[in-house]
Amino acid sequence: MTLQSENDEIKRIYESEGKNQLIYDYTTMHGGNYQFCFEDKLGLYSEIYFEYLIGIEANDMHEIAQKSDLALVQETLNNIQAKLQFMKQQLIIFSQVKLENIFSLESLYYHIVQSDLIGFTIIVILIFIEVQILKRKILRKKIQ
Repeated sequence: MTLQSENDEIKRIYESEGKNQLIYDYTTMHGGNYQFCFEDKLGLYSEIYFEYLIGIEANDMHEIAQKSDLALVQETLNNIQAKLQFMKQQLIIFSQVKLENIFSLESLYYHIVQSDLIGFTIIVILIFIEVQILKRKILRKKIQ
């Protein structure tokens, strides 16, 4: 039995004489197109049964992810976890700063209202004093 792969390399992979049954397993580590050639020099065989199995059916486990293959996935997951932890910390800091700003704004609002009330009170007092001064002047003019 000979095998020809995509790169046109032809090699004999099995040879047997005088057997009426042949069972042969061939595993390739590279994907692609392969051609198998069966030659019956003695004319003993009238039919050929060819079974083609891949992956798990063929107990071919070399393409199943191994622990070493998962190292990159684990590293990526660790990086994502670290970034999420950093984002969580930033969100907590942002929330704290936001709360501090809210309290600061409330304090500022309280001080603004307080100064407005003080200003309003001063204006009312000044108006009252002005009215009293005007009353005295008017009374003095009437008396003269």
